[in-house]
Amino acid sequence: MFAAKRHIDNDLLIRRYLADRGLAALEAGDEGPLRHLAHCAACEARYAALRTGFDDSRLAAITDADSACTPERMEHQRD
Repeated sequence: MFAAKRHIDNDLLIRRYLADRGLAALEAGDEGPLRHLAHCAACEARYAALRTGFDDSRLAAITDADSACTPERMEHQRD
């Protein structure tokens, strides 16, 4: 997964994303590679792109759910 001259793989970037949001825990072996993330512009750019993509998808899903689940529709379901 990680060596001194290699970049962080996507699995670790995803674990970092989930951990940042309190949805998962990082593993003990993630500490070294995450230090690399703090000093590598290429890995940081990949993480920023991943974060943006996931955040945009989340917001789109929330918007779709909000438009489909109007207060009137939710009230009708409660009845």
